[in-house]
Amino acid sequence: MSFGDFISAPAPAKTEVSVKENTAKEFLSSLKRQKRQLWDRTQPDVQQWYQQFLYLGFDEAVSTSLASVQI
Repeated sequence: MSFGDFISAPAPAKTEVSVKENTAKEFLSSLKRQKRQLWDRTQPDVQQWYQQFLYLGFDEAVSTSLASVQI
């Protein structure tokens, strides 16, 4: 069987939408999510987790140096 032997499917019918494409694109482009570092220590939830990790013996300096070691 060669590539030309495949039967092509008919193109799907165009779906009716209630919002024009330009309006939808404008709306979607206006949405911006605030980016922040995962370990942004100004956030209370991060401070809580960080303190818990320290309590459990987690040391950020050691873990980052271990992560850079090639195995």
